[in-house]
Amino acid sequence: MIELILKGGFGIVPEHLVLIRRHVESYSNIKDTNNGIEGAAEAQWLDPENKGTFYLPYWRRLWEYFLLAVCSKESFGSKCIMVGFLVYPLVGKWLIRLIKE
Repeated sequence: MIELILKGGFGIVPEHLVLIRRHVESYSNIKDTNNGIEGAAEAQWLDPENKGTFYLPYWRRLWEYFLLAVCSKESFGSKCIMVGFLVYPLVGKWLIRLIKE
């Protein structure tokens, strides 16, 4: 960005340079057909064989964070602290999402 500023001034282009393509297999369309449920649309878009499967994105994310904390090269005390922070989503902001799943 600094290099662009040093090369000269900027001009305003009175056009929309971003256009979202919408087609049957686009990510936005898949997410709309899944009623905006996070996780299911991502899994289906990345791998079409996941269509119609039971997917728990928040539980999976918590599990991956747990494995990351346990498998890290940190001391035992640091691992306990990291795992302790993973308890917060269970009683905090993710509680409603986890219950819905």
